Amino acid sequence: MKQAEFLKIKNLTVTLQEKAILKGVNLIIRKGETHALLGPNGSGKSTLAQVIMGLPPYRIKNGSLIFEGHNLTKLSPETRAKLGIQLIFQNPPPLNGISLSTLLPYFQNLHKDNFVSFQPFIFEKEIQPLLDRDLNKGFSGGEKKIAELYQIVQLQPRFLIIDEIDSGLDLEKLNKVIVFLKKQFLAPDKSLLIITHREEILRYLQPTTTHIMKDGQLVFSSPNWKKIWQQIQKYGYKAY
Repeated sequence: MKQAEFLKIKNLTVTLQEKAILKGVNLIIRKGETHALLGPNGSGKSTLAQVIMGLPPYRIKNGSLIFEGHNLTKLSPETRAKLGIQLIFQNPPPLNGISLSTLLPYFQNLHKDNFVSFQPFIFEKEIQPLLDRDLNKGFSGGEKKIAELYQIVQLQPRFLIIDEIDSGLDLEKLNKVIVFLKKQFLAPDKSLLIITHREEILRYLQPTTTHIMKDGQLVFSSPNWKKIWQQIQKYGYKAY
């Protein structure tokens, strides 16, 4: 029996300065599923992730995003976070005057009933020197990813969007992250949408469904990620 729909995107059209970036996207993600999103650079993958999270400057021209019965279209990012949605950015911006330590009260406020301060973290040693620095300011690519993961651990999302988690991580750290994601998010009551260009991530996470996005549209979807990856390796995205 199929699980209940977690996120349902219907006919989503999104513009930026009157230019269509997403063009009629349809997608259903159910509880307990892992979906992988592949596609060439500039195809709209990161835009879709940011629109689900409610981030500017994109404008929804048509369509809907429904999360557990909630219409996300006009909800703020903060409200979406309270519903259990979170995004790990590909390249998070620096925040002057804001540190991870100062964000902890915000994390606590989001989870008043079940928050446990300082959740166990895979990069406990690496995160310590970053806690009191301005967030992402002067951080290396790897430090940015570690800081993003730390926030996710504290926020305890049920639906997590990951935009190229491998960016800035060496192979050893990437393997630790993948093990962490499997342990924390491959669960019947949680779901993942992961944007990637790496076979290692697909192989370890074994996505329920893998999608190809080109020119703002989902042009192909399949439960067989291996076959999709073989086609990409052989023909590139021209295969789709």
